[in-house]
Amino acid sequence: MDIAPWHYAWSMSSASFNQCRTQRDVSKFTHIKEEVRNIPWSSCLPIIKHLQSTPEITQAFEYLPKIENVFKRKNESRQVRFKLSSKNLLKHLMAIAVQEQRNILQELVWKDWKVQAQATLQSYTKLSDSTLVLSSDYGVDTVKPDKNGNYKGRHAGVINQLPESVYIEPLPHTRVQNYDSRMEWIKKAAEKYHLLMLSNKERPFLEKELAIIAGWGNSKADFNVGKDSNDGKI
Repeated sequence: MDIAPWHYAWSMSSASFNQCRTQRDVSKFTHIKEEVRNIPWSSCLPIIKHLQSTPEITQAFEYLPKIENVFKRKNESRQVRFKLSSKNLLKHLMAIAVQEQRNILQELVWKDWKVQAQATLQSYTKLSDSTLVLSSDYGVDTVKPDKNGNYKGRHAGVINQLPESVYIEPLPHTRVQNYDSRMEWIKKAAEKYHLLMLSNKERPFLEKELAIIAGWGNSKADFNVGKDSNDGKI
């Protein structure tokens, strides 16, 4: 609900993006008030200030014109364009990461004592794998090799050909409920993603996965959300 609409608005009209950015406030969208109220988690919107713009969103999208100007060059190869835009691409990525991790998830999820307790318990029990996956898959088994070093599923025969892995496990000292500790891990993941995108050999894998994620916007929910639905966090 947060990042995707920002990028959608930019793709629709980068020229009017800043005007729209300053006007985004879900609490003022009276024409869809009931629809918003009836979606799961709508009671959490005040916690994240009704998805209004933040300094991080402003900063992140200030890099895009510079990046797009480089990619408009017809006399440069795609690989060269990525190299020339490298610094701004990483700055954009990190600004988005801060937006998601601090302004949204820290407020909405990680400040909840129940979530903190679950994270602490999980860090000791290791009952679930917290590996961050750079693909459209939720399960880490789709991108990590089994005990015999083999890959299974739709990525078999693809990932093993990539020089760099497409996942990153939490650092040994990572405490996911702590913003600074979590961001140290997220930064490593962002740097890995950035390196993959700069490589002609590894970029196609990420672009294919991003295309799948982009298609999620056209999916249809297979359940009905009742007028009184207002599910909480946990």
